Amino acid sequence: MSDLEYFMEIMKKYFRKTPPIPTNMYLSGEVLENPQLRIDIARHCHFPAVLNILANDENEKVRTAARESDYWMLVGKYQDILGFGKRERRAFARNEGRPNVFILLMFDEDAEVLTEALHNPTVSLKMVILFLKLLQERGQGRKDEQLYEIGRRILQQRKQQIIKIATINKAAEEIVRPENVREILKFMTDSDHTVRKSIANILNVQDAAVLRNFINAALEDRFFESNLEHFTVLSALIKIIKHRE
Repeated sequence: MSDLEYFMEIMKKYFRKTPPIPTNMYLSGEVLENPQLRIDIARHCHFPAVLNILANDENEKVRTAARESDYWMLVGKYQDILGFGKRERRAFARNEGRPNVFILLMFDEDAEVLTEALHNPTVSLKMVILFLKLLQERGQGRKDEQLYEIGRRILQQRKQQIIKIATINKAAEEIVRPENVREILKFMTDSDHTVRKSIANILNVQDAAVLRNFINAALEDRFFESNLEHFTVLSALIKIIKHRE
């Protein structure tokens, strides 16, 4: 199953799904006293909060039934990441791939953690769009509105990122042309790390003559709007050259 297929399956089935009644009531009374009822619930229930409890039930057969559910196999067994502090979750959201970053998108409520997760390269544009769609459909108050706005803003940023990288790659196809050198140079001060990284990846595989063209072009003040921009580009080029040595 591809990352996109996995993401779409778990999000459509379990994204922030909550029982129609509080979980403690869902598992109270006769259910609490009858292991077979809890086993039946574990086999047929699709609410994460309920299955999480049953997966740790005192009865082994109940635990087994819950841990053999699709939910547990696809999502539940990876939830330990939610128990970390905010700093660690932000780091996971920024650096981890499947399944951890998807678990954070599914359950985490912290705006900063979700911002990092939505910027993660593992999370494709289609995934961001699905996240927004499901969040909008759920629409549970101010918190969801805040998360939706964060996601919408990141979606626009990601779209711009794709356009910029496509422009860079097109210029790189004929990288010896002076106008293409200048086109690439102007993106070296972009605020998006991924855009700058794409340029570094391109220049890291070029021969010395191409790099010389970039250095010569970067030495000309007239191509830059400010001294800071000029300095930033020269510094980035020097860093790339040092990395190649």
